[in-house]
Amino acid sequence: MKIKDEKRNSDSAFMVKPKEFSCDDCVAKMNEYARYVLGEKPMDESFEMIETHLILCSLCNEEFQSLLKTTKHLQKKN
Repeated sequence: MKIKDEKRNSDSAFMVKPKEFSCDDCVAKMNEYARYVLGEKPMDESFEMIETHLILCSLCNEEFQSLLKTTKHLQKKN
């Protein structure tokens, strides 16, 4: 019986959602994250949430890829 209780407690830990990171949150930090990806900015703890959001949200990922492509293109011109 004790094993079932321990299993139930460990399973419930996985049901707790981490703090939601919305599309608005992602877009607000996107420029900073792009600078990190390009090696211009050190790691920030919020970037992990951005990375997760970009994996889960195709719209934000598409916007980020466009931003990254444009930024790289502008860097080549300078």
